[in-house]
Formats: sequence, C-alpha cells, structure tokens
Amino acid sequence: MPSDGIVERLTVWNNRRIEKRRLRAPFRKTSHGFEYRGISVQYTDDWERHERALIETLLGRVDRFVNVGAHYGFYACLARSRGVPVIALEPVDANFRMLMDNLQHNGFEDDAILIHSAAGPAPGIAEITGVFSGGTLTANSKKPASLSQKTPVVPLDAVVPVSDGQTLVVMDVEGFEYEALSGATALLAAPGRVSWLIEIVPSTTNRDGVLVENANYRATFGMMFDAGYQAWLIEETSRRLGPEEIEAAMARNPADRPIGNVLFMAAGADISEVIRDRAGA
Repeated sequence: MPSDGIVERLTVWNNRRIEKRRLRAPFRKTSHGFEYRGISVQYTDDWERHERALIETLLGRVDRFVNVGAHYGFYACLARSRGVPVIALEPVDANFRMLMDNLQHNGFEDDAILIHSAAGPAPGIAEITGVFSGGTLTANSKKPASLSQKTPVVPLDAVVPVSDGQTLVVMDVEGFEYEALSGATALLAAPGRVSWLIEIVPSTTNRDGVLVENANYRATFGMMFDAGYQAWLIEETSRRLGPEEIEAAMARNPADRPIGNVLFMAAGADISEVIRDRAGA
C-alpha cells in the first residue's frame, strides 16, 4: 500500500496536471452566448441551475456586478455579456489566469476590474490551500497542505465603493464568508443598494475525513440580519430563512443545517417577483 507521502505527491501531481490541461483547453460556446474555457459541467443546463437563473434575473436590475471568488469567470462573463460592469476577485493563480483569458477572449475586459486577491477583514497576505473551485483560507481544506500558495488579502470596502446605483455581490469563498464580510461594513450598511448571493456552508470535511463545524455559521447570518437584510435559501422551491430558524438549526448536527446559496436583500424589499422570474427562467 502506498505511503501517505506518496499518495499526497500523486494527488498534487494529478491536480497540477488537470490545472495545466484546463489552461490549454479550447474555448466553447455557452448557452448564454459567450465563449468560455472551463470544466465540462459548466456547459450543461443543470450546473448551478437555480443560482444561474437567479443571477441572470438580477443582472437585469443592477448597475454593477461584484464576484468574490470568481473562479474561472463564468459569472463575470455572464455579467459583461449583459453589459454590466464587473469587479472580480480571485486568489488562486491558475484560476485568475483563466478568469483573465475568458474575459479577454470575449472582448469583455473593458469595464472589468480584476483583482488577484482574496477578500478578508483587513489587508495582508495569507496562505490559501487547494486548487480549482476548492481553494480555501480556512484551516479545513480537503486538499494536501502542499497544494497551497500565498495570496494577498484585501477588505471589500477598499476595492468596492458603495455606488448610487444597484450592486449585486456574488460570493463563493469556501467557508471564509464571515471573514470576507467583516471587511465589507460600508457595503453591508447599504441594503437598499447592495444585494448579496453568498454560498454558506455549516460544516466541511477536512483531509482526515473529519467533519468540522463552521464556527461562524450563526454569526454570518447574524451579521446580515443585523445589517437589515432578509435571507432566502435558493433551491428548487426557494424559502425564506429567519433568525429563529437559524437559531433552531444550531441545535442540530452541523451537516443538517441549511446549506447552499443564500440571497440577501433589504428586509423591506418584495423579492417575490425576483424569485418568480428566477423559477420561470
């Protein structure tokens, strides 16, 4: 049986091989009209079906799109294809190169501010572990420790000023949501002008196969509720999540708590039309 060290080296070698292959892959046309270099599942109708439909609906209502953890840039390309200016942050080196390539290939680089950085509570430099869509700044990566790199960290408020128009922020930061939001106090203070779609996970499984609770799960929702947002879990039938449900969920096993992409909009906003339009997309 191979030793743990050999298994880790093979895992790292294979991940880097896949990474290089994706960087050389041909561009393919998506159902949204733009060409894209990504992974095969992203060209299917089922990939992030509900989230994608919601984002497309919201893009018709906003003046700026901010993508935190932009990965290869699918949603950044979608926003630019609809004429919406983009600010995109991506910390993983190979992902950032793919992001640039995808925007430039489509001629979308004008009105797209690309930031090779993670979002966090304060400026600095941190270690991010993982590749592809699984890179994380938390200590609970499933990837080998040797699959890591240094990344700058910037507070969102330093690179995304609050504007007079409407801003949509899509955030996918693999368990680092609370820390990323902690650097966005000015944006959070403008619920009438800023909406958020945030992937929130209650727990992760580390490289030893151990379930690790997201210690900031409750605090992440609490931060949004305190700032004046309502929360909707985006699923086949989307549903509203209130403070009482989140509090009750804390008594359950972390794996049984609400998980997925959560839409945060101003508490007084009527979002039934948004949800209905998304469901019909």
